[in-house]
Amino acid sequence: MTQPTHTPPPDNKEPADFEARLQKAQQGASDKVRQGHRESGAYGIATRLVAELVSGLVIGVGLGWLLDRWLGTSPWLLVTFFILGAAAGLNNVMRAARQMSEEAARRQAEESEAKDDAPKD
Repeated sequence: MTQPTHTPPPDNKEPADFEARLQKAQQGASDKVRQGHRESGAYGIATRLVAELVSGLVIGVGLGWLLDRWLGTSPWLLVTFFILGAAAGLNNVMRAARQMSEEAARRQAEESEAKDDAPKD
């Protein structure tokens, strides 16, 4: 049985060069992710906010309906959990909107900082 021979990679560049190429690749990947967030635009934002609101309502109504059937208190728990679900959904929408606003402000600050740091010809 022959031992496989270890062949060095085709280019024996220094580790520092590898680190520089790795950082460049990671920067390119993060730029693509940021670009993807920008391209989602208003439709993506609206979809997320609607999903946040609807999920709160669906869970609240579902729990209220199940508890009403189980306890025989119809329609009081359904109404109560509808209101709680609506409040939770609105809370989630406000939180998501705040996060998106903070992310947009941070991204805008990074872009303006990058423009300021760019060499002037």
